Amino acid sequence: MKNEYLVTWKRYRSWELDGRYDPKQNKKFLLLLVMGIVYFSAGVLLAFALSGFGTNGIALPALFIFLGLLSMYFALLSDIVKAKKNYGMCVKSYGVRPTPQDNNMWIHTVIFENGKITASGDDHPMEFRYSGISDIESKGDEVKIRFLTGELVRIYKSTFVTGSYEKLTREIKEKNPSVNIIEK
Repeated sequence: MKNEYLVTWKRYRSWELDGRYDPKQNKKFLLLLVMGIVYFSAGVLLAFALSGFGTNGIALPALFIFLGLLSMYFALLSDIVKAKKNYGMCVKSYGVRPTPQDNNMWIHTVIFENGKITASGDDHPMEFRYSGISDIESKGDEVKIRFLTGELVRIYKSTFVTGSYEKLTREIKEKNPSVNIIEK
């Protein structure tokens, strides 16, 4: 079976930011956001309290406002900036242009055969065994195949070139009965 799809910025961004803004999954996000709000609020309150001192009372509130804005940047925007940079590097390394309308994307191919999974789309294809799969999580069209090593392979139900998602899950369950199949 073969699953093949284009990796666009929108798709790549969804991978990179998956769970980043969920306070249950990412405590750093929550901590930085709370710090940003507290520092920014303290800076504004200090600015009002010290407004009678003229220019001598600006440094401390400005510092707090700056720290608040910096914390909120790291909580909300730094992951997007980092993802955009990484995506640009990936496109330079192994990007293709299937048609003139397509910019900055590459083809990701995942092949399932003989009890192994071969994922390629760059210079170094990765190979996994069905026996190493811990679970398969499906949400809508997106499917995440997680391995015992912590690695992850993403495929999409609608992008099977040969075979189908149902056939794939049956085959994997036959070769590795301990796999958990999670439908969300």
